[in-house]
Amino acid sequence: MKTLRRLLFLVLALGQALGTGSLAMLAQAYGRGERDRVPAMFQQTVWLTLAMGMAFAAAGSALSGPYIRAFSDDPDVIREGMAFFRVYSFTFFTQLVMIAFSYCFRAVGDFITPTKLFATSLVLNLALDPLLIFGLGPVPALGLVGAAIATLIAQSIAVLIYAWRIVAPHGGHVLVLRRPFTLNWRLMGRIARIGSPSGLQYVLFSAMMMITYRYLAGFGAAATAAVGIGLRFTQSAVMPGIAIGAAVASLTGQSWGARQPARIKAGIVWGLIYTVGLGAAEYALLAAAPRFGVSLFASDPEIVHLGALNLLICGAFLVPNAIGIVTTFASQGLGRTYAPMLAVAVRLACFVLFLNLLERSGDLSVVAIYWATIAAFVADSLVMAAVLAIFWTRVLKTPPAVPAAANPAAGGD
Repeated sequence: MKTLRRLLFLVLALGQALGTGSLAMLAQAYGRGERDRVPAMFQQTVWLTLAMGMAFAAAGSALSGPYIRAFSDDPDVIREGMAFFRVYSFTFFTQLVMIAFSYCFRAVGDFITPTKLFATSLVLNLALDPLLIFGLGPVPALGLVGAAIATLIAQSIAVLIYAWRIVAPHGGHVLVLRRPFTLNWRLMGRIARIGSPSGLQYVLFSAMMMITYRYLAGFGAAATAAVGIGLRFTQSAVMPGIAIGAAVASLTGQSWGARQPARIKAGIVWGLIYTVGLGAAEYALLAAAPRFGVSLFASDPEIVHLGALNLLICGAFLVPNAIGIVTTFASQGLGRTYAPMLAVAVRLACFVLFLNLLERSGDLSVVAIYWATIAAFVADSLVMAAVLAIFWTRVLKTPPAVPAAANPAAGGD
């Protein structure tokens, strides 16, 4: 599972990069009222996504043997791992399409389609997993490979629906594939330039998670389990804020294209009000009965104790993190994605620095790692608050110039 997560991090990072770059370009063009140019821009995202998705899938399938052998010498593990991975690697393509296309649909204000298709994929996956893993009637039990096939089928159906929507759009939907089919290398490069910091941002976040578990491993399985449970709570709590942030990104991009910075400011203010309020309410719930929450997933007293402390200490990041969420998504809409990446880099650097200082002083403990985590998030939030202040006083002070209609790569920065 660890080896699989490493590759999934790369796929998700690439999806973030393609999606963020596309969102900025499409939302701003849509906001400028250039609906006739949106399909040509969307085309470039389609070609990039298809090419990279197929390359990742083909590479994963071809390299499944060497990759699995790099992490295990057990013949049974290698055999089952290769069989699983050869199938599962094709989901790299379907996942990339689902992520990148969801950003594109949100860019033009369509949040319903991505939500429905992600939900459809999830429900199908849940239904197919037990059927293909354990078998039923004429369906043979396929074990681990069955799980991979279930995921691939569920995601492929969602991708086929996406394909149907963009080839035969309904209700005058602006995201459509139509002739002439062209490759605009300049526009592709612009999408990559805007989106790559967001992809790297995700990689840095993943690196912080791996470092956390590396340090926790020295304190036993209970510490690792406690943080895993706490992380599931906090990640779930962050989701509503991210949903609000996604709306802020779409509104920001469209309003920037429409040369309406006042509307962006209003969106940011309301985004902050909602996310800070949600974060505070969620933390209050977590802190009210932390031991009870952890006990739903574990009965070991040590895990419950450490998990409760994790919720009390690390859960506090939900409030300051609201600044980071709103500013990050606003940055995506503006096409200025380097600042959020810098903030996450600062968070990671502070985290590593704090852990090294604790280790050198002999004060390293599970609780100390918790405090280092929250301190690093506070540093991140301070950077993002500064970025937001710069946006507010300088970037949003003057509406952007309207780009020349003849320039198909205009928009973004």
